[in-house]
Amino acid sequence: MMVLYALGGEWKLVGLGWHPWDLELRRDNKRYRIQVRQIAALQLWGKTKKYLLSFGWKKKAPDYFFRDHPGEEIEPEGWFCDIFIFGLHLEDDENKADQVDPSQWRFLVIPVKDLKRGLDSMILEKALKRWNPVEWNRLSETVENIIK
Repeated sequence: MMVLYALGGEWKLVGLGWHPWDLELRRDNKRYRIQVRQIAALQLWGKTKKYLLSFGWKKKAPDYFFRDHPGEEIEPEGWFCDIFIFGLHLEDDENKADQVDPSQWRFLVIPVKDLKRGLDSMILEKALKRWNPVEWNRLSETVENIIK
């Protein structure tokens, strides 16, 4: 919801249930799809040991998609989105961390065109060498620059 709010009212939440992407924008007869993921240093089960971006390449489109979304286009295989947004909350001090505070997050905005076909995951350290994280208040501008 934090990402949706940053992007603005044109974007729609579609990722409830088992939808392959989370956010969608339809503009000028084009569709733009975003999958939102996160990496947080603190989880309910403890501290994260390995920071890994998971892209979730699939070898086929999910069968339920065709049943639940007749006539909606989807690739035969892939990530089923145009952009990944990874929220990064790397504060590991329980006394300082506030995961509902947008100012404590940074975001990697990764167009799938930048990824090697079939890529399933990447360590965060490697990703940070390729893409610069942006603050929450720059998320909309960054996404707009990608879709233009």
